[in-house]
Amino acid sequence: MTETIKLSGTDTAPMQRPATASQGLVVDQLVVVLDGYRLEYNLQLAAGECLAIQGRSGVGKSTLLNTLAGFEVAKSGQALWNGKNLLKVPAQQRPVSMLFQEHNLFEHLSVLDNLKLGFQMPPSRQQLEDAALALDVADQLDKLPTELSGGQRQRIGLIRTLLRPEPLILLDEPFAELDQHTRRKAAHWTAATARAQGKTLILVTHQDEDAERIADRTLELEYH
Repeated sequence: MTETIKLSGTDTAPMQRPATASQGLVVDQLVVVLDGYRLEYNLQLAAGECLAIQGRSGVGKSTLLNTLAGFEVAKSGQALWNGKNLLKVPAQQRPVSMLFQEHNLFEHLSVLDNLKLGFQMPPSRQQLEDAALALDVADQLDKLPTELSGGQRQRIGLIRTLLRPEPLILLDEPFAELDQHTRRKAAHWTAATARAQGKTLILVTHQDEDAERIADRTLELEYH
């Protein structure tokens, strides 16, 4: 199922969705001004739903994720998670785990130590090894990030993001550096892990195959 959110640098007509859901994510007339453009977002996700967002480069896909995570500031509107406005919550306290395109690994720590960062109760080594084995990086856990390829770094970042306790997962082009075989395997692992843990997931991707493998539905962002 594909829906369309229409964006404009100056104005936009919001989708008619009520901002009253007590479970899941409701983005209601969320306005972000970036580089002189006014972007308005309206969407709703049920708890546990996986949503893909597509659209040409520069249309505002990453901006939406960054705003939900607290790294961009909204001009107006609201983003409700289980009825609470995320925009009023400091970034570090939001129930969000986000995978950036840059993967954000600490170069002086081993891969295994990177995977344990930020947890009050880190996953067991067995849990991490199982995830690493599923993504073909089990033999990389004791290395430094500088010893990994771009695709291996991406998979390590994906594991850390999905295994975190936060219920809302934001993935920005998480498979961009993977070959087709590894991309397919990573997408299936992501979908299975998100559903097994009851995560609500937003995936930004240019690839239709990623959306088909992971998402319950797809939103196409385009300028009005």
